[in-house]
Amino acid sequence: MTYSVQDAREHLEEILETVRSGESVVISEGGQEVAEVRPVQPEEAPSGELSTEEVVRQLQEEGVLRAPFVRPQGELTPIAIKPGALARFLASRD
Repeated sequence: MTYSVQDAREHLEEILETVRSGESVVISEGGQEVAEVRPVQPEEAPSGELSTEEVVRQLQEEGVLRAPFVRPQGELTPIAIKPGALARFLASRD
């Protein structure tokens, strides 16, 4: 079953009833499918027995989470050292 964004706003209760019955609902915008609302399956819900690290790793594998940006280690060195660069930059903004 597919709903437009506008219809989904107006028929949220109906969509939830459909999902509770075990069916998935697709939301479209401008004719393009953009989201799927589906029932939560017990095997998909993170177990209370898993550690936080295991849950995060599992969600990354499923594509729900992305790995964080890792900053470079060590000291950063400037690309160019030009005395007065900040003053010139600020002056150029006037």
